[in-house]
Amino acid sequence: MAHSHDPFQSPKQRLSRANDHIRRLHKRIETFIKKAPCHRVIELDTDGVTKLHKFKFIKRIPDSCTHSAAEALEALRSVLDQIGYAAAIASGKVAPKKTQFPIGDDVDGLADVINRKVSNDLPDEILALFVSFKPYKGGNDPVWALNKLRNATHTTLIPVALASGGMFVSNAVLRGSAEILNPIIWDSGKNEIVFARVPPGGELNYNVHFAFKVALGEIDLVARHQVVAVLRTMATVVKSILMATEAECRRLGFIK
Repeated sequence: MAHSHDPFQSPKQRLSRANDHIRRLHKRIETFIKKAPCHRVIELDTDGVTKLHKFKFIKRIPDSCTHSAAEALEALRSVLDQIGYAAAIASGKVAPKKTQFPIGDDVDGLADVINRKVSNDLPDEILALFVSFKPYKGGNDPVWALNKLRNATHTTLIPVALASGGMFVSNAVLRGSAEILNPIIWDSGKNEIVFARVPPGGELNYNVHFAFKVALGEIDLVARHQVVAVLRTMATVVKSILMATEAECRRLGFIK
């Protein structure tokens, strides 16, 4: 039976909500960065003699940024499962329960998820379509990372931290020896970035311009990547899956 109403209205609304969270996160990050909440300091290393040149951040990333990122991830992941439910309803299933969008760590992991019958109420053609998106690490990395990050919110908020975004040094005067770190080191515990080491007898003077970004924490493939860019990529991929599934349901005659 073909449906004349839009069974995909709910996942479309969830996708819109996810994009709202991403836009809100972007604005909050811009506001935080404009306040330039850091200053340059020189402190001794643990050896008591090496000088560490640092940018020390006065403020930490606001909790509201972490909340917005987590809520965007939750919305994007729910879109995928709601796509499956919508397709099952459109195909004529009544109160389907097992419509999960399957995601695995690799090809075998994806097969294991499917074998657990969590997607049994999906039409065969829709399950085959979902599998064609290669929702596993190395096949569809944005979907895999989305699932990993979303799962992390079950126990704790996802780690959103400062990360190096680039540094330009000019008019540098060096006496003795010094080491400009590449990559520069972000210390989350101390809320600071170390960018140079100067051993005893050395002296380093310079003008420095430092840019930073707000990045995701230690999740493989997206670690240290700018959080808004990552979320926008995920939203684009999720939207493409939604559109492809709706088009397939139309092709199959499930919806007009």
